Amino acid sequence: HRLQGKGEDVGPDLSQIGNFRETTWIRAYIENPSKLNPDAAMPEFGATLSPEDIETLARYLASKK
Repeated sequence: HRLQGKGEDVGPDLSQIGNFRETTWIRAYIENPSKLNPDAAMPEFGATLSPEDIETLARYLASKK
């Protein structure tokens, strides 16, 4: 992913994701993307990141507007 001009082009640019998605949706997507989008290429992180880390990441991304 790219975020404010930094990163890679493997996933979508997340620089303004907060304009389109709320924290709750982002959290759920990080935990298990295929549950929200069966065609998702992103792996699930619910088993590898702590709930606190997922929440922190989701809140940070939701603030990007």
